[in-house]
Amino acid sequence: MEHRTRLIITAIINLNFLLTIGLVGGIIGPTLLDMKDIYGTTVDKVSFMFMMGSTGSITGSFITGFVMDKFPRYRCLLLFAYTLNTSLVTALMPFMSHLSIFFFLSFLGGFSGGSLDMGGNVFCLHVWRGLESGPYMHSIHFSFAIGAFLGPLLAVPFLGTNGDQLQEALMSFNETTMNQTDMIETDTQITIFYPLVGALALLPGLGYLYYGIQDLREQPNENQAAISSANHGNESQKAHAWKVVTLLGLVAIFFFLYVGVEVTFGTFLTTFAVESDLQLTKPQGADLTAIFWGFFALMRFLSIFAAIKLNPAVILVFSFGTCLLSSAMLSLYGDQNLRLLQLACGGMGVGTASIFATGILWLEQHVVVTNRIGALVSIAASLGPDIFPVIVGQYIVAQPMVLMHVTALTLIGCVLIFIACHFLARSYQKFQSSLTMPVSTEDDDGFETIPLNK
Repeated sequence: MEHRTRLIITAIINLNFLLTIGLVGGIIGPTLLDMKDIYGTTVDKVSFMFMMGSTGSITGSFITGFVMDKFPRYRCLLLFAYTLNTSLVTALMPFMSHLSIFFFLSFLGGFSGGSLDMGGNVFCLHVWRGLESGPYMHSIHFSFAIGAFLGPLLAVPFLGTNGDQLQEALMSFNETTMNQTDMIETDTQITIFYPLVGALALLPGLGYLYYGIQDLREQPNENQAAISSANHGNESQKAHAWKVVTLLGLVAIFFFLYVGVEVTFGTFLTTFAVESDLQLTKPQGADLTAIFWGFFALMRFLSIFAAIKLNPAVILVFSFGTCLLSSAMLSLYGDQNLRLLQLACGGMGVGTASIFATGILWLEQHVVVTNRIGALVSIAASLGPDIFPVIVGQYIVAQPMVLMHVTALTLIGCVLIFIACHFLARSYQKFQSSLTMPVSTEDDDGFETIPLNK
């Protein structure tokens, strides 16, 4: 594959993470209250969209990992199909007549979103196989952060008012009526905003479609050497299988907690701002969310260069330190001072930004990352957004500070798990250093050998 082609494909993946994953995901939090008003329900009920979306994401990650290994020539066409599905689902979200259909759309959106996340990461590794993939991996996660940052900013002009009178009217409905009523009229304009975002989300799919057609024109060339190399690494690890399994189990729990708290914090910031003692407006809440995602995006950009010079463990220590300090401030004073709230939200963005990509790079230093391990990480990361938002959504209106307390406690758990992983990895280091680094071989069929980092 020519270098120019690698760069073009990487640009398409970046655009996909920016528009189809980042931007679409970034608009959900700021528009959550408007979506609640449209469907005439409450925050705790509409929050079940996160469970449905994460369930779809888990399903999509599992199926996509299998299908792309089995039919590598169709991966670009699959990515196009998932992009098209995300575009249509996003455009239709505010227009369903029943909440149950809205939840079904959330599942479909999660399915395609998880598939794009899983497929995009693996595709990027395939494109740069045999070369330094670290900066390019960080670049796609930076693109996601940019999209998540732009989402709240673009949503502000389309948001409705706080709707106090509407809320009073909703409280007078009985349970049956609330679940089956037609959409309630509000002054929100997200019915215009969501179709616009859906149209933007489709753009990178055109690039996938082009290269998907190109792949169909090429003859498949199954490279057994790559498969044998990967299997050799797996066989060598059997002697210390219990250490590998334990490490992977802890890593899965780590990503479950981290992604869960990251998504939950970014999603409910606007709701927290409106419902807390500070009583901010929706636009102010959206600005607060933009601060978090803005610093998140900035740090992910800096991580591209930091990863070249610094060991992943060093970056993780810095990230955890920043997270713990910021979450402690939020847990103690988050509903008392607006300036402190803004500062701590920025700190949370800085701290959480590079943990995902750096965590994978840290893992690669100690085990051979196969497709199955990649699927494990993706599924664990999808389970977090499945559970955390549903739990927090039940209490965020009555007790807004639950968001900050859950965030602080979860981050402490992440730190403890990483410490355990660090010591387990050190005990495994002697065996790992004796392994011969597998040679990555260029092939056209999608089978992948991911070598250990130097």
